[in-house]
Formats: sequence, C-alpha cells, structure tokens
Amino acid sequence: MAGVIDIVNYVLPTSGGGSDSVSLNTNKFLGYTPKAVICYGTSSDGDSDGVANFAILPIGFWVNGTNYHAGCSMDNAVITANTERWHGNDRICLSRGNGTTFYSLSVASVSANTINLTIHDYPAASKRIFFVAIGGDDDVDVELGSFAINAGTGNQTVNLVDSGLLPDFGLFISARKSGGLAATSVSNNAVFSYGFGVGSGSGNYVSCLVSDDGTTGSDSYKGSRNTNCVDFRDADTSDNGYGSVSFNTGQIIFNRGQAFGNTYEVIYLVVKGFHAKAGNYTRPSSAGSYDHTGLTSFKPTFGFFINGGHVTSFAWGSGNAVIFHGVDDGDANRASYGVTDNNLANPTETRNRNNTTYSMVRHGADTPNNISCQSYVSAWLSTGMTKYYASADGFEDGYLLIRPKIMPAEMDRSIYRGAGRGILRGVL
Repeated sequence: MAGVIDIVNYVLPTSGGGSDSVSLNTNKFLGYTPKAVICYGTSSDGDSDGVANFAILPIGFWVNGTNYHAGCSMDNAVITANTERWHGNDRICLSRGNGTTFYSLSVASVSANTINLTIHDYPAASKRIFFVAIGGDDDVDVELGSFAINAGTGNQTVNLVDSGLLPDFGLFISARKSGGLAATSVSNNAVFSYGFGVGSGSGNYVSCLVSDDGTTGSDSYKGSRNTNCVDFRDADTSDNGYGSVSFNTGQIIFNRGQAFGNTYEVIYLVVKGFHAKAGNYTRPSSAGSYDHTGLTSFKPTFGFFINGGHVTSFAWGSGNAVIFHGVDDGDANRASYGVTDNNLANPTETRNRNNTTYSMVRHGADTPNNISCQSYVSAWLSTGMTKYYASADGFEDGYLLIRPKIMPAEMDRSIYRGAGRGILRGVL
C-alpha cells in the first residue's frame, strides 16, 4: 500500500505519427500505472529556460480515459487586444490564440511508468510540456469531474461518482465559461482561475487573471486569495464571484463566498491517499536559502506552487494579468511556467516563460529577462521546506504541499528520494 508522484519534463516535437510515449522516473514511480495525470502546457520553446511573446496558459487533467482541459491566451504587440479562453472534455492540453490552434494532445492510455499520448495537432516549433503523474495502491484514489456553479451564495454540494471517496485535496481550474463541458469551445476574453483546496479545514489558495478582448491596448488584472480555490473578476476591477471547498465522503462542498455572475463550469481533480496542506508564505527580499516552517503538520514530499503577482493575499484591483505556477519534488525534479500581460500597454505586451531549473520564476511582460524571483525546494522539513532563492522580491506564493499517507517501501523514508532502496513501509 503506497502513493507515488512524479514530474516529467517533455518536449512536444513538431511532427510525428500522431502518438508518443512519456516515460516516468522508475526510481520515483516504481512501476505503478498512473491513476491521474496533470498536464501544464506552455507556449514557449523546448529549451529548459524558454521565453515567448504570446502568453498562453493551458492546464488539463486525465483520469481513467477522460481528458478535461481549460486555458486562455493573450496576443502580443497588437493595438486591439486579442484574447481568448476555452475549455473542453476532448484534450488534456490545447494551446491556441488569434483563432488558431497551435498544438493539442490527449492521454490515450497509461501503463507501468508510462503515459501514452495522442497528438492531434503538432506545433510549428517544439514546445515544453510538464506532466505530473499520481499513482499507488488501493489507498490512493482519484476522481475527475466538473460542476456548474449555482446562483447565489452559500454551500453547494457536488456529489462524486464514487460515493465512498473522501478526498484529501483537489486541484480546480476554470476559464469562466458556462454551458457545461463538451468538445472544446472558445470565447472572447482571457479569464483563468487555478486553485488548490484541502479537506479538514487545511486551506484553499487561488490565483486568477482577466484580460479583455477588443480593447485598445491591454485591459488586464490579476488576483490571489488564501481563502478560496475558485475566483473570477472583470477587467473593470469588480469581483465576479469566488468560492472555497471542503470535502465529505462522496462530496465536494463548494462554498460561494460571493455570488457568481453566471453558472460557470469548474473542472476538478480530487485525490485521496495523501497528507495535504494549502496556504501561503512570503518570499524573502534577498537571495539565499530560507526556511519556510509552520506550513504543515507533516514532512512534505511534493509541492504545487502558484503566484498571482501580489505581496499579500486577498489582493484584487491591481493591473497586469499574471499567473506563475510550478511543481517541485525537492529532489531536483521541478518545472515552472508563467504568463504576463501588462495592463494599459498599447500595443499589448504579453510574455510567457518556462523553466526546469526553478519551480517558481516571476518575470515581467515588457522585459521578460527582468526576473524578480527564481526559487526551488532544496530540502523538505518536518513542517515545511527550505527554498533556495537565486533572486527574491518579498512577494507571496500559494502552496499545496503533500505527502503519501503510506510511503513506498522502495523509497527512503526520510526524504522520499533515492534509487529505490527504502527501509520502511507504513504510515509516516
């Protein structure tokens, strides 16, 4: 009985026969077959530190033959802003903008240590894509689904297909689109929300952005909250709804703290079998190693990170559409990606950047090499982590830190790493 998780940095080629296989690290995944796959697409090239001018943010999930995805895009160097958003149940990742699909793919099947892809549309230039696979024995369970947000405020019960599943954490994405989830549909205006939710009162965190279509120059905003996992706003600085989650057996309880503007669809991936804690911490203001403690009641083995470009949580109303996110196993396997759209820029200034050295990189849109933060996890601590900052800015990051409730016997019990020589099986 055990839980496993792994990161894969994959370069999507420009041509092929319509399929490809992604191999997981055998020292991490230990021969398990993935139960869930998370896909973080980028619009930058296949380099380990790639920059591109077109800001595109796609994220998707796969479970048991089903692919769900959502995304948004913001065009660069145009007088009239050209922004889009989309979602669908037919891909795990789709990158598009200006009315054109740049690439798309889905998970066709999985096997031991392997993710098998169907590539529907190849890119003109190679693109970096990050996969996170979750697996394990019967103590690990997952479910993928979506729900339409009800009108008004208060609790909304979302019944899971598995009535016996009590999730430990969930990932939530939405492009603020209504009408259910079917084949990929596209709308004007870039809107995106990416958040974490943890059961037993252990936290929510969300970052979100909006960039209006058809304006003269950019009209864009960003936001973060440490009390919610879904959040929307309009580019006129007004909120458009936010909510948090908790879990019961067989249920997601979605609490609408503010009424939403419509019955928007939210995609979720919920997972059982891991200790989990979500929240936020403040980066230091100078480079070096820094201990972030008191974040958890357990020693993590994996981290998801997001940043909405703010010094503090509950921050809305400041310009520039920004989301930076990353993943890190504390053992030199990591990835980060971010998009920026400068508010009031005319012509528009949008950029993106992926990186495989750091799990968090914050950069500007007008000058993408003006990097204010580069960091990664250098060690896991009993209640948090040590992060190394090559540069730091004093801003805030949201986190979801996890650890399998039952560690694989093949893994080192103290740091969930090594070449498969562990010393203990059991609840840690």
